[in-house]
Amino acid sequence: MRHRWVLLCLLGLTGLAYTPSLGGDYVYEDSHDGALPADDWSGWPATIGSVLSVAPSYSGTMAIYRVVGHLTAMSPLAQRGISLSLHLLNGLLLWWIASRLWPPSGALLAAGLFLLHPIQTESVAYIAARSELVMGLALLLALLVAERGWPMLAWVFAASAVVSKPAGGLVLLLVPLWAWWRRLPTWTPTTYVLWGVACWTPFLVALGIWQARPLAWASPEMLGGTGAAWTRLLALWVLPWGQTIDHDWARVPLRVGVGAGLLWAGGLCWAVRRRESWWGLVTAWSGLLVLPRAIWQLGEGLHEHHLYAATIPLSLATGALWAGRRV
Repeated sequence: MRHRWVLLCLLGLTGLAYTPSLGGDYVYEDSHDGALPADDWSGWPATIGSVLSVAPSYSGTMAIYRVVGHLTAMSPLAQRGISLSLHLLNGLLLWWIASRLWPPSGALLAAGLFLLHPIQTESVAYIAARSELVMGLALLLALLVAERGWPMLAWVFAASAVVSKPAGGLVLLLVPLWAWWRRLPTWTPTTYVLWGVACWTPFLVALGIWQARPLAWASPEMLGGTGAAWTRLLALWVLPWGQTIDHDWARVPLRVGVGAGLLWAGGLCWAVRRRESWWGLVTAWSGLLVLPRAIWQLGEGLHEHHLYAATIPLSLATGALWAGRRV
């Protein structure tokens, strides 16, 4: 019971930390995704139908923007309140998962880092980044039910991540990676085969959304910049210094990108060989998250909010390190 009070305090501190941002106005893409004109509301049937069809221009996250905007007269306070609530719920789910793995101290440390780490600021306070929160919610729910031995229900939650954003399809890869890494007994070879077969429909949906925008193969310069950017963002987890970073990754020298790529390749080989290591899971997990950008030139660079899903294993790995020192 004492540890649950500590968890409530962590949730309260997170709310206090983000309180100053709630009164802010719309910024950058918020003006498009949040401050919608009254004539942009197309009614409840169209909103629900567009979510069910996962229309390329009207994802589930965009539907939340419109619904909340319609109900609150396009209040930025309500939009940011929704985002903060999603983050708090994600932190609670992460604590629930961690509490099944380690003593309370390790679970609380993992949840506290996930909730209060400065790298989460852009995902929580930036309305246009809410898709990362929705994707994180689907991912955490899928991991939780997978831990409880319900792989098919885990598939339902993982597939729903596609509605949040096209990259949500990666959740369908992250969940079996988790199950394999954790050696979950309910995940038999047949389960993995059925999971792979069932993944085709959500993947095709995600691919259809991606094809709605012009795609090109990633150039060597873009590939190098992506590797350097991802490495830099992960370094901010260890030392969040200079978090407002330059996003002009196209100017990253090719040799720096090649070095980052080789570092990732070496880290991935190390991760596969040491499957018991939580930090190995972080390496493999992060590599999957950045995979689409290593293949296609998506038209935008990496930003802090793109790290949100990666902070899940980072928080858990830090909690595991603490728990390992205590037990």
